[in-house]
Amino acid sequence: MFTNYNYSYFVDDMALITLKQASLAKMIFIVFDGVNDVIFGVLSDKAKHKNISRCKWMMYTLPFYCFALIFTYAINKNISLSNMQFFIYYILITVLFDVFSSIMFVNYNALFTNLYTKEQERNKVSSLMHIFEIIGIGTIFIIGPILKESLGYLKTSYLISLIVIIIFYISFLSIEEKEEVFDNKNNKHNLEIITNKKEIEINKKEYQDIIDYLNYKTNSNFILIDEYKKLIANILKKYTINDIKTVIDKKTSEWINNPKMKPYLTPETLFGPKFERYLHQQAKAKTIQDISLEEIRIAKEMRDKQNG
Repeated sequence: MFTNYNYSYFVDDMALITLKQASLAKMIFIVFDGVNDVIFGVLSDKAKHKNISRCKWMMYTLPFYCFALIFTYAINKNISLSNMQFFIYYILITVLFDVFSSIMFVNYNALFTNLYTKEQERNKVSSLMHIFEIIGIGTIFIIGPILKESLGYLKTSYLISLIVIIIFYISFLSIEEKEEVFDNKNNKHNLEIITNKKEIEINKKEYQDIIDYLNYKTNSNFILIDEYKKLIANILKKYTINDIKTVIDKKTSEWINNPKMKPYLTPETLFGPKFERYLHQQAKAKTIQDISLEEIRIAKEMRDKQNG
């Protein structure tokens, strides 16, 4: 949550860039953000080799993640740079932070299914994860502004980076990641952690129902292909079909009438590495601009039936 302060830091507090520049940077970031989800999702799958573990991806990326956070606030108006140079710096540091953030959390989410292979285990641990996520978000929400006012942006970023590094590296010491074996004969990954074939049976009807629901909500014509099956199967290891439909509902409501974001209403984006973030984000309240003519027509028909 603290990283969201970068906008107010560059625009309001330090006046390093203008509001128009910040808005343009936001548009550039949104486009890049949609692309890097796909890129790092593929790279994460490439990690299924005994020499490139999920933990190693996170261990090597974590310092860069913290450096990006610190360097976001290491620049100030006392530095002799032009407005355009500050603007370029703002774009670069924001994009870099998102790159390292995506690498961290793509592998973090993938590691969950590696450590907990049984549904009962995953459900129990998932509940605990949600509790700690709420506690963490609430803590930052309360102490973030206090730290910012008392220590300033830069020192607060130092403190948060130190805490994150300590927590993550202590956690790494206690993790015994299950090895995934690569079979050179048939060029397929045979997971040693899978002992019950029933756990990975493909329920084509459920998958088709999800794609049909997405098509209905977005007025699209997506076809159930192997890539979509893999994305859905990965989500269903930790979440439910209702969770998937919740994400579809949230992002459709948010993006369907936005010409720039509507193209991202695809299985690749919605069911990709940021699925968990989409699921837990606060639903956007509908405004009159968000209500489609079709919804108005249906509401009118229902009202006419009640009056008739």
